[in-house]
Amino acid sequence: FSTEFLIREYLKMSDEDLQKFRAALGDTLFPPRRVKDYLWPAVELAVESAMRLGELCSIRTADVHLEERWLHLGDTKNGDSRDVPLSSRAVEILRPLVELAGEYVFPVNKHSLGVEFREVRNAAGLEDLRFHDTRHTAATRLSKKLSNVLELSAVTGHRSLQSLKVYYNPKASDLAAKLG
Repeated sequence: FSTEFLIREYLKMSDEDLQKFRAALGDTLFPPRRVKDYLWPAVELAVESAMRLGELCSIRTADVHLEERWLHLGDTKNGDSRDVPLSSRAVEILRPLVELAGEYVFPVNKHSLGVEFREVRNAAGLEDLRFHDTRHTAATRLSKKLSNVLELSAVTGHRSLQSLKVYYNPKASDLAAKLG
């Protein structure tokens, strides 16, 4: 396997992939007016928080608590609601969107945002990536900050360790470094 393949398999979306994606997206407007204008903040927030595309598009402005650094998701894929803690970077991404938002922070249809993602992904030459890969990337990155799997699953919203293991992809060398 090539080094690039191994990095992509480990992180799903490497920093280089994210840079290629952003470059292929091109100019976007702020304040956002089109679906395309919401795509980069959605990708960045997904990588930072492990939220799914549908969850991002369901964030209500009233459920975002930037000063306390968390938001509430009333409806998730598994049918449960959950509170998502936000990193400082996630707050930076959300703040300008929340300040301009109406009822929803991302007032776009998740299917339309998904179509836009696929078009930009293809233009970037990253045809094998899916929006859901941001969730893998986030879980792996968050695992470096949260060594307790219960805390990690609370952030990602996984109800079982078995399902979390699908998203958490540590390198053996990283685990060995933790062992000393």
